[in-house]
Amino acid sequence: MRAINGKDWWWYNPVVDHIVGIYDGIGQLVAVVTRRRGIKKSEVPKPTRRPWDKKTETEVLKVKPSKIEDLRKLLGWD
Repeated sequence: MRAINGKDWWWYNPVVDHIVGIYDGIGQLVAVVTRRRGIKKSEVPKPTRRPWDKKTETEVLKVKPSKIEDLRKLLGWD
């Protein structure tokens, strides 16, 4: 596992995922119980990111629109 997955090899042990889940749950429970009345969603700790979680970052491509005539020339339709 270490040779295939590099620095994230230990995540692929099934016990580790459960332990981190328990750790995240206890952290959220402590945050809510200690400040139950005025707690905001932003104050609750976020769960630990696993290597297989989807990344929230998105790449936006900024492209100028092309003219139809130029596109037809590129495709060889003219």
